Amino acid sequence: LANLLLRFYEPQEGEILIDGQSLKNCTYSSIRKAVGIVNQENIIFDTTVRENIAFGKAATDNELWGILEKAYLKEEIENLPNGLDTVLGKGNMALSGGQNQRLCIARLMFRDPEIIILDEATSSLDFESESVVQAALDVLAKDKTTIVISHRYKALLHTDNILVLHEGEQVGYGPHDVLMAENQYFADMFAGQKEVTA
Repeated sequence: LANLLLRFYEPQEGEILIDGQSLKNCTYSSIRKAVGIVNQENIIFDTTVRENIAFGKAATDNELWGILEKAYLKEEIENLPNGLDTVLGKGNMALSGGQNQRLCIARLMFRDPEIIILDEATSSLDFESESVVQAALDVLAKDKTTIVISHRYKALLHTDNILVLHEGEQVGYGPHDVLMAENQYFADMFAGQKEVTA
């Protein structure tokens, strides 16, 4: 579904609308500009923190520090040898997995896309890192159209509606509480996770 939204391929039937406008009438560049993605594994470039966030666009130090604060990463970057101008390098051993995620979130905050796709964005993190990354994602997604792709119960708790897929077919759609009460497949899928996180 996310690939359809990004026009990596076209729907064989029907159409996708954004604000009432058919996606097929939008250019590829306008779609990619409007959509930002946080994946499970994100790319950190072999360059400075500053360039990893601004990605070739002009940005003041104040702007970047403000974004890093919103991404819950300001203190960690301040503690790096050269702050914003620290070169992260191949493999990026300077930052942890959770910090890498928050750096990618900061990059999206700087871009400020209208639609956010979170694709298993916290699934590879430990509990402590996940909590901080989730807080940064909450800031990123505020007042945005956000699509959360997840197998994890916790990631879906604050969504408006959930589309439940099984083997490529829709088997449920609606708010979390309604699905838990009325959709046995959905309720069974998360029963074990709910006990663990309770």
